[in-house]
Amino acid sequence: MVSLGDQYVRKARVYPGLLTTAPLATLVAFTAEAPPFAAVASGVGFVGVFYLIAELTRSMGKKYEARAVAQWGGFPTTRALRHASDGPKALRDRRRQQIETLLGTPLPTARQERAEPQSADAEYLLGVKAVIAKARRDGWYRPLLESENTSYGFRRNMRALRPLAFIILAVGSAAAVGLGFTTASWLAAAFVWGISFIAGLLWAFKVNDAWVEEQALVFSNELFSTLQTMSAPAGSENSRQNG
Repeated sequence: MVSLGDQYVRKARVYPGLLTTAPLATLVAFTAEAPPFAAVASGVGFVGVFYLIAELTRSMGKKYEARAVAQWGGFPTTRALRHASDGPKALRDRRRQQIETLLGTPLPTARQERAEPQSADAEYLLGVKAVIAKARRDGWYRPLLESENTSYGFRRNMRALRPLAFIILAVGSAAAVGLGFTTASWLAAAFVWGISFIAGLLWAFKVNDAWVEEQALVFSNELFSTLQTMSAPAGSENSRQNG
């Protein structure tokens, strides 16, 4: 169930939806009559809008993620565990061993990976999810890791909403022109245009696939750093520093 008190829900799901609809919200603030606008933005209606935004944003984000991961060739965590990985062999082997030791189950061998790569990737994904679940359960899911995960969710969902954002920007800009002609309120129209122009630049040049993958890599590295801490013997330097 969605909880608006949850930091991840607010930052990764609600905020992208609010930023996407900001130009229209600004226009409505200039044109809507106060009583009906206040009614929509109050009480149960207000909370319901936030729940709806969170759910729709998550759904669109997951659909985009499936396409993005296919383009990347797998999640960064999955790619880092493959025998066919381009990364340092010693680092890959250490991470694989840490997961196997922590979970008590073996990961696919090189032969198994070559024979059934999709099945092997599924095993790696399950292994990573199990590590995350154990980190949360045992108190290893530190604020930095949570922050990186939230940042990834925010970027993923922003990218998923980009096509909708451009439609809203176009509608908002056209409506602003109409507002200027019908009410002679050109100052309000110019304000909406300015918001739309700045937002358009950010959506066009910042919110892209590379921006999302960049944060996916950051989260992957932080997760493996947490894994190393979880795997350190009790009383070791790594354990003391992170305990």
